[in-house]
Amino acid sequence: MLVHASLSTDGREGWPLPVAVNLAPKYGYAPERAPAAKARALATLALFGRVADDARARGDDYLLGGAPTALDVYAATALGVIAPLPDAQCPMVAPVRHAIDTLDVEVRAAVSTALLAHRDRMYERHLPLPVQF
Repeated sequence: MLVHASLSTDGREGWPLPVAVNLAPKYGYAPERAPAAKARALATLALFGRVADDARARGDDYLLGGAPTALDVYAATALGVIAPLPDAQCPMVAPVRHAIDTLDVEVRAAVSTALLAHRDRMYERHLPLPVQF
């Protein structure tokens, strides 16, 4: 989606244009696949939002129950490319932060408050901060 954003806006959004041009063939980018990728991202975020809501309704702090699993770690860290932590907790070079900040608005809005709360809880309790690459 970030490659598509870059290539469809001449680099104003997504990755810097030279980065997108380099990444596109490596990852099989084709513009006609962009709508399906977005739909898949929205569906996946909706599913994880429901799972997070269900967990909280059960009184669980984690997606599958009372203890963290790999799914909790993966869900929390995967949000880094959709709804990243603040720069103080997850420093990024400016082009990377810009790419993530210009991700599709609808996709960013699809991250539920329950899912964000889960991400924050995972970093508070289990994942080291600041994030280091």
